[in-house]
Amino acid sequence: MAQRARYSQRIRQFLVEDERLIFGTISNDYSSTEETQKFAWLHQIKNLKDQLKDFHYGEIFFEFIIPRMGKRADVILYIEDIIFVLEYKVGSSTFDKYAIDQTLDYAYDLKCFHEGSHSKIIVPILIATDSRPQPNIINIGNDLVADILLTNGQDLGENVQKIVSKFSNKVKEESGFSDGEQEEFSAEFWASSGYKPTPTIIEAAQALYSNHSVEEISRSDADAKNLTLTTDCISRIISFSKENKKKSICFVTGVPGAGKTLVGLYPVRGSWTNRGVLLR
Repeated sequence: MAQRARYSQRIRQFLVEDERLIFGTISNDYSSTEETQKFAWLHQIKNLKDQLKDFHYGEIFFEFIIPRMGKRADVILYIEDIIFVLEYKVGSSTFDKYAIDQTLDYAYDLKCFHEGSHSKIIVPILIATDSRPQPNIINIGNDLVADILLTNGQDLGENVQKIVSKFSNKVKEESGFSDGEQEEFSAEFWASSGYKPTPTIIEAAQALYSNHSVEEISRSDADAKNLTLTTDCISRIISFSKENKKKSICFVTGVPGAGKTLVGLYPVRGSWTNRGVLLR
């Protein structure tokens, strides 16, 4: 199993594994961890053992790393090709905006930059353990990212089951694999798939002027032909504007990772004469 998580296991194995062993794996080499974090991990383990007791397949990941953000999602559940991103706020009675934003950021970061997540349904769930029960409407957007679910954790399993029942694509049934076999293969493939974030414009510019080539700065999903056509067009506009002493604005749009940063950097490569080019 990929080492992107401090602990990863089949859900059915997690349910029967000793809590102390799970906790020891998560907290291994983190002896200086604050007591509040240790308490939070223990609460998560107990809550998930209770809430997932009816799930006999799927994968669970504790402290799954989100490289671009330099952080870890508390828990990821991979069940029937659906990804559940769980963020716990143990002891909290409110669903603070920063916590909602954090949970959504994890979900969209996976959707946009984690190759294995591009075509998956992703469900962000914020768990404030001391909050009152919350009504949730299950809605999956066109980008396959669900509206965030809010819960105190006591109906977590119920909400997960509703989503799995409604939106599962039943890959394992159609593939001919035995129960759980396809799920385990898919989860391992998902966890180990590439993570390719696009740098911010500041990071890209710093790399450009530290003697890196433009090609080394950013990975992009656009093919070479499209990138060339776009950059050639921008270069012609820049030349026209300089020759005719005019001001021009170019808008370049595209999905995350399409190569917008790369396109913007080409016109300024190797010269400071195009200082008027503003990259946003």
